[in-house]
Amino acid sequence: IASLAAISWGFSPILVSMGLSAGAPPISGLFLAYLSAGAAWAIALLSKRNLFHFITAKKELSIFAIQGIIAASAQMVLYFALSIRDSFPR
Repeated sequence: IASLAAISWGFSPILVSMGLSAGAPPISGLFLAYLSAGAAWAIALLSKRNLFHFITAKKELSIFAIQGIIAASAQMVLYFALSIRDSFPR
């Protein structure tokens, strides 16, 4: 599973560049990326036991939220950087 994640991580900028070259705005790519990630997390938390542990961990939840904000900001910068790169002449 780790090697699949590494391969996906490596292909991500290529797929983002392809999507942005089709004329899609960067914010739509970001929205789709987080929509699919949210769906994956929802499936993982469907177990009542997992959901209970997730809700009762107050300190960990705040750290998780801060990390999510930082990751979303980094992802947004990636999408904007790749969209700017495609607008420069080669």
